[in-house]
Amino acid sequence: MQDKMNKFQEFLVLGIANNTAGHMKQAGEDVILDSLDENKKRGEMPKGIFSLYLPVKKEHYLCTYPVSSTKIEILHEDEKYNIQTEPELALICEIEYAETQVKRIVPKRFTAFNDVSIRNKEVKHIAEKKNWGPNSTGVAEKSIEIDRFESGGNLDSFKLVSFLIREEELIQYSIDSWVNSYLIFYQEMLDWVVETINTQKNSGFFDNVLNQMKYSNFPTKLVLAVGGTNYTDYGEENFLKEGDEAIVVLYDSNKYNISVIEVFLGRSGAPKDGMVILRQKVNIIK
Repeated sequence: MQDKMNKFQEFLVLGIANNTAGHMKQAGEDVILDSLDENKKRGEMPKGIFSLYLPVKKEHYLCTYPVSSTKIEILHEDEKYNIQTEPELALICEIEYAETQVKRIVPKRFTAFNDVSIRNKEVKHIAEKKNWGPNSTGVAEKSIEIDRFESGGNLDSFKLVSFLIREEELIQYSIDSWVNSYLIFYQEMLDWVVETINTQKNSGFFDNVLNQMKYSNFPTKLVLAVGGTNYTDYGEENFLKEGDEAIVVLYDSNKYNISVIEVFLGRSGAPKDGMVILRQKVNIIK
């Protein structure tokens, strides 16, 4: 059954691959790194952009709306694979065009994102590990307005962390990370995203995203998943199962610390000011 979280149905959803040092290797995605040309393999920079959802009603697997704020539905035939929570910061943006190319991306709000990923399935495109149907991606219902997307803005004080509840035990799944510690962020990242969208070709596991945007009638609204963070030892070695609850938390470190977050997650109630929480129950679709 489709989740009621449908407010992003008219948004293009894009992700940045490898915007955290070592993330793809830790996630076991060496095959994607190995497919890159030598120039892209070198240096600590993101490796490409991929689409998660195209907001157009056409016959294409990426046109299946995958977003949920409450559940992750895993297909029975995919249960045999290693499937991981991938906690990310997401920016809710506007896209401006100059004729048929992207001119500018303007972030307006930010929220918690779960780029749930199948790790060990052989696919042709990275997006096939991400969007396998309804309720395969997570976006929190709550978002926070960005005062200014630059150093010194309100994002500077936010951290991102994820947890797994398994058999009633709360376990930290990813490293407690500053959101401004991505390899590239703020204007440098926006410039890179615009250039990459406009120039990335069909190569290896990555698609020509600009062609996909044209196919989608040049959407003007965007959810940009900025990149997965690194896992704890537990998160690296343990994968989602029926009955788990995956949790991604964005929190203002000026108001809270991780110990307070852990206590809060043990209680019921809506997220407090300066806190965004995405909670998804894992179901296997028989």
